[in-house]
Amino acid sequence: MNNLANNGIRVMLVGPYPPPFGGISSLIVSLLEGFQTEDVDKAVVVYFDNKNSIEIMDRAIIYRLSVKKHAIQKILSPINWLLLPKLILTYRSKGLSLKDHIRNFIQISLLLEVAKKERINVASFFQSDCSMPLLFLKKWWKDKVGIALTVFGEIYDLNQYMMQRKKLFLEMIVSSDIVLSSSCHCALAYSQIGNTREIEVVYVGVSLDRFDSPDLRKNFRDEFGVDDGETAILFMGRFESEMGLDSIFNIASKIIAVNPKVKFIMAGASGALTSQALDLESKYPQHFIVRNNIPFSEQPAYYIGSDIVLAPTVDQHACMGVTIKEAMAASKPVIGSDSGGIPEAIIDHETGIIVPLLDNGKNNEILFHDAILTLANDSILQNKLGKTARFRAEELFSDKVTVQKYQDAFYKTLDD
Repeated sequence: MNNLANNGIRVMLVGPYPPPFGGISSLIVSLLEGFQTEDVDKAVVVYFDNKNSIEIMDRAIIYRLSVKKHAIQKILSPINWLLLPKLILTYRSKGLSLKDHIRNFIQISLLLEVAKKERINVASFFQSDCSMPLLFLKKWWKDKVGIALTVFGEIYDLNQYMMQRKKLFLEMIVSSDIVLSSSCHCALAYSQIGNTREIEVVYVGVSLDRFDSPDLRKNFRDEFGVDDGETAILFMGRFESEMGLDSIFNIASKIIAVNPKVKFIMAGASGALTSQALDLESKYPQHFIVRNNIPFSEQPAYYIGSDIVLAPTVDQHACMGVTIKEAMAASKPVIGSDSGGIPEAIIDHETGIIVPLLDNGKNNEILFHDAILTLANDSILQNKLGKTARFRAEELFSDKVTVQKYQDAFYKTLDD
């Protein structure tokens, strides 16, 4: 064991933060919360933003760093010029553009600065296409700092980009001390770039206690005007087509026409479909509620106050989806597509309903329409599936299990 491990873990998490920027940021939040009670001496988050700031959050230190604002300083610094020979050797013939090289150079110099200042001994990168500095840093630090990489569905989101640079991404996987993924589906996907290394699957867990507050239900439903006899149908996620939200828009009016006692609650990060959602809210004010960028602390009330949760993700990029597990923790049935790793979470007709995608990767809107009406019209089935979903969340998706597995993985990176 590297002797640094004997001094405890001082980890730098590099990835998107904070919520509502998707499942990765939610994972980082849960890790930070869990590390407060575990054997982690220091937790630092670095994410590249359009502004610069340092925030102390409990025991975590959050660095927001702007590549653009640091560009001139880092490029003109003679100390950083010492990085150039190894940087050129590391990334030559890897298919990177000049812009890629410049951004990579600045990010590397910033990460080195933070790691030195905070005496980091483990660097954990999330999402391979955002983790290019990893390859250089592994060679620079050698065995002084352990490297962990967590991969998700980027092989699907950016397939052409990654296939053109598969030599780079494959070397990143091989060079990391440990590689993790949040589903079997996404772990296996990297065979597309020639990976034969085993990728350890660690499901992204959620706080079961956070979603176990039944008293939130009445206040939420009172606030949004949901009567006892009405069914609240929740979408929680980014307002983008890849999340399948447009499919729900297409069938919402038909569902309302058949069952006027349903209310659609659309919540999550704003995106390209926000204006379309607001149009529906204006057209159906009694049946459509839109809330963008809600505070992280308010999310549990949305799940607890709802009756059904939708996960209509399209194509195959979804590793699994934090929304699904949050819904299950709140004892809610999920109607989801069979995109990516979603079927690893939902057991069809036991914890929710799986709707197979069409051959073109889009949602089968007819089957989604029917599934929503089936559950909306049957409160007994809702409760039955919801209870089973909670049991499954307790077995597989506890954040405590996730935190422990990540901590174990960080110690493994320190092994000689």
